[in-house]
Amino acid sequence: MVYYRFLADARTTRKQGQEHDETAAEIPLPEHPRPDWMREEWVNLNGAWDFGFAPGRYDRKILVPFGWGSPLSGVKPEGGKDTGHYRRPVKVPSAWKGKRVFVVVGAADHDTTCTFDGQALGTHVGGYVPFEFELTEFVKWGEEQTLEFAVWDPSPKAAQDGHYLWGKQGYGNARGVWQTVYLEARGDEFLDSIRILPSIARKSVRLEATLGAPAKAARALCAEVDGRVFSFPVAVGQQVVSGEIPLANPRLWELDDPHLYDVTLTFADDAVKTYFGFREVGTGKTPNGDSYMTLNGKPVYLQLCLDQSYHPEGWYTFPSDENVYQPSG
Repeated sequence: MVYYRFLADARTTRKQGQEHDETAAEIPLPEHPRPDWMREEWVNLNGAWDFGFAPGRYDRKILVPFGWGSPLSGVKPEGGKDTGHYRRPVKVPSAWKGKRVFVVVGAADHDTTCTFDGQALGTHVGGYVPFEFELTEFVKWGEEQTLEFAVWDPSPKAAQDGHYLWGKQGYGNARGVWQTVYLEARGDEFLDSIRILPSIARKSVRLEATLGAPAKAARALCAEVDGRVFSFPVAVGQQVVSGEIPLANPRLWELDDPHLYDVTLTFADDAVKTYFGFREVGTGKTPNGDSYMTLNGKPVYLQLCLDQSYHPEGWYTFPSDENVYQPSG
């Protein structure tokens, strides 16, 4: 096993919202993976999981969230074995009783089936995007239960021939779970997504929120921004909520001042923290007709480089947000 300086640093801290038997020092990437969509009650499930290449045969350990085959995962690929089976015990905190509970996977390559205490929760197909399954009806509050994933990934030849994740330029094929896995408690009626669209001309932002399901009762969606609370009415059956939030003297997001506004959204018994930058990106034309990019109405010169974000031992996944990497030996 390879050890990292970032794990040693983590021994002195516990991340807000984590309630788990493991210490932060044993959890790779212990921070919340979605600072733009964060609830207070969550449990990080990264760390050592039971693993095997046959159903019910967990004969080794894998370090989540590193895809099998990558050195950081601790599992080498085996020819002809294209389905990885993951298992770990979990405890849903008793304090979450009355909330809805979801397991969220940042990404897994490629077809992922989830079971919880033997109950099938569903299958997700795809290798790049987050997905989730609801556990609520099967939860035994405060008791140890078993969470399992079966992740199929095509053979190397099929992956190269098809539209699947595949390492290049010397990096191998990352397979299975390759982004953070966590439990999350949500309200009975919860927020699903948000768009925040700034307007410099109006000195305001337009909020467009989508609920997880049509509202069961008439109530309000509240957004706290810059120390002020704005309320938007929601009718029974409504699922998309929109409204305008004025900011008299908005602080623009600029390249030399990338200021972000924190936002807390509440609806019924659900609350989510997010943020936005007050900026507008557009295009303009030079006198001779050439196009250029603008930031907040001003021309910007773009000088770019290609960053494919591969890591020599994690491949698709870096060992820490700070990229503090120090292998032993």
